[in-house]
Amino acid sequence: MNDGSAASQARMSGAISKSEALRAPGIRAWLTARVQGLVTQVRELVARFPRLVKAVKTLIKMPHMITSTLDGVSVTTQASVYFDGKCVSHGVTFADGTKKSVGVVLPATLTFNTGAPEIMECVAGACEYKLAGSDTWVTSVPGEKFSIPGNSKFDIRVTEAYHYICHFG
Repeated sequence: MNDGSAASQARMSGAISKSEALRAPGIRAWLTARVQGLVTQVRELVARFPRLVKAVKTLIKMPHMITSTLDGVSVTTQASVYFDGKCVSHGVTFADGTKKSVGVVLPATLTFNTGAPEIMECVAGACEYKLAGSDTWVTSVPGEKFSIPGNSKFDIRVTEAYHYICHFG
């Protein structure tokens, strides 16, 4: 019977509801197998690309945007060049006297010493770092920061250009 409703029109056209489709022989088993196959593929991708997974997770939960500009600053025009050019940075001073540096580390494994405490903020690229006294390498991707105590050191391992802002103190 066609009462003019959308459901009635769907029945007349041969379309079936979702619940009717799930009750149809073989459909539920096919869907279950398909979903299980997709879950397996996702697990394989997660295992194969852990750095990518970490980057995506970071972007999803990122509470703030990546710093892309620093306004109202004075920039030291002469670069500080370290490790035969593997690390190049410029000093930045804010109106309130706060100092930072902005730079890039090229592919290498390097050890940095700190005087004052530092916070390294990744703005592009990626790195792995290991703090003094640790045997664990930790990945840092755009939007992430890591802290280094004063009068300490850290190792940094870079496979692609790592662009950073170093916040002092």
